[in-house]
Amino acid sequence: MNKLPQEVLNDIASYLGTEPRPGPTSKSHWATRELQDERVRSRSCLVGLASLSNELRIAAERITFSYLSINATELAEFENLMFGRYGDDRRAALCDLCFSIEVPELDDDSQGLPQDLQAHREANERTASEAMLRLLDMLARWGPATDGTGPQRGIRLRFHIHTPRGTQQESDEEDGYATGQYTVIERNEMSYIRLRNLPTRKISCVRDLVYSAPDSQEEYGGIGLRKLHPASLVALSDLFIQLRSCYLAHAEIDEKHVRCRGFHSLRRKIHRELYQAINSSPGMGPTAEELFIMLDPFPSHDLRLLDMTDGTNADPLCAAIHDFIARSHFVFLAFAGRVDAELFWPTRAAPAGAVALSSLDGLGRRMPGLPYWSSIRRLSVYFGPDSPSGQWYFRGREGRDSDEPLPAGIVGHQPPTYEASELFEGAAATATATTPADSDTPWLPAEPYPRYEEPSYFRVVPDGQVMNPLLAAYARCLTKMEHLERAALFTKLDPSDQGSRQSEWGVYYFGRGQWDHAWESFSIWHPPSEPRVTFRTHGWMPSRGVLSLFKSVRADCSGFAVSRHEGLCMPFSWPAST
Repeated sequence: MNKLPQEVLNDIASYLGTEPRPGPTSKSHWATRELQDERVRSRSCLVGLASLSNELRIAAERITFSYLSINATELAEFENLMFGRYGDDRRAALCDLCFSIEVPELDDDSQGLPQDLQAHREANERTASEAMLRLLDMLARWGPATDGTGPQRGIRLRFHIHTPRGTQQESDEEDGYATGQYTVIERNEMSYIRLRNLPTRKISCVRDLVYSAPDSQEEYGGIGLRKLHPASLVALSDLFIQLRSCYLAHAEIDEKHVRCRGFHSLRRKIHRELYQAINSSPGMGPTAEELFIMLDPFPSHDLRLLDMTDGTNADPLCAAIHDFIARSHFVFLAFAGRVDAELFWPTRAAPAGAVALSSLDGLGRRMPGLPYWSSIRRLSVYFGPDSPSGQWYFRGREGRDSDEPLPAGIVGHQPPTYEASELFEGAAATATATTPADSDTPWLPAEPYPRYEEPSYFRVVPDGQVMNPLLAAYARCLTKMEHLERAALFTKLDPSDQGSRQSEWGVYYFGRGQWDHAWESFSIWHPPSEPRVTFRTHGWMPSRGVLSLFKSVRADCSGFAVSRHEGLCMPFSWPAST
């Protein structure tokens, strides 16, 4: 067998130990017992094979080391494996690395005082930063990634930060309201961990970056996922110069934690710092093809909204994301979160310190008519029902509006893991004082305070005054995407409707030869011959001005046709001059 070519031995090993791997953005790989057992079974038959000869060892380790899941405490052993005697072969084999950082939970003896909570957050940041720095140092010595045929296949790096769930946390959930202390989950909800002192040395072996944000503290086998500061995530992605895909996620304070809603200054602070990080990022290199941006939450419809735009009605974060995409060369873009028209067609002048764009004039103003997202072929924007300016894109039937007022801001108080000096200037001025300042104890609302109930979704009628500017910007953006194959700007009137598309509301574009598999029944042998825009808006239509923008996406638009889905279909073709 040793006389066989190495490629043949590699194929034999691949049949003996097929390695199951999830998709690039899958989260199920972290603690799923079934998947772990399947990997153990698939690798067990390779142990004996690896001991027969060096060639068979290489073939077996190409499977065994293709996927690794390690904790921060195992970095020394990981380094010995990857830079030891057979390190070259093992580094060449690795293509999927899951990295878990465990940070300590608050001491059981702590009384929950602000100074204790802040010291705990800083200790978490030191632990997470040291672990990430050690991993980055190893990856910097790895060598460049290739297309998969060379010595390095490129790594898909997945990581998360978590704290173990103990008996204190379980009982704390039940007793938190009665004791007057914040529960462990509430403290974690308001504590964003920064990665400090990231290196400046660029890393070329990572091809895909996925951060698992804590959608729910109950996920991943009972461990409590912690929140990474989104600015640190952007800074981390800037280090990897050969990324193919990147998953950027930011988990805001979940609305179900009702006692956390009043800290407006923290929400604005994180929003502003994320904007500053994206605004100063140079964008991703020419190898980047896919970008996933997930910004929650999608709030219950009975809440009043917070204005995140400082009263300008134009979100600088959306404009910064637009320019970040324009500085890169993505082919696929998926976005989910709170948006406004600035995401598609920025109108604000470029801020000081922003990375230069070719579509800016000498005065730093955006020049209309220049291609922004010309490289994108597939676009998916899942927008929330709320705008960054604090307005709803939808209203309730018969004038139904918000039932619950916006929680009053807390002046003189800080979230129970932050000092007042950490909140950016001017944040407190926008809030309303409700209780006198007290530097010794964190603020808690007066009891009795309601527990979280299931969200209410009653906003189903588009508000044209808020919706039309968003659709107009979307239409203008489509005019500059000459390579576009498919695009969707959509939402769900009932976000809990995950199993069907009955509550889906949106405007879709399908290029020549493309069709919506869920709604259309074209034959695979006879695909649609003309591009088209479809309104699937439950009978509602935008203003005439917005419709004219969609009609003028290309000059040879062939007109309107009512679709069978209570929508409006407008076939059109790209002109030959494009």
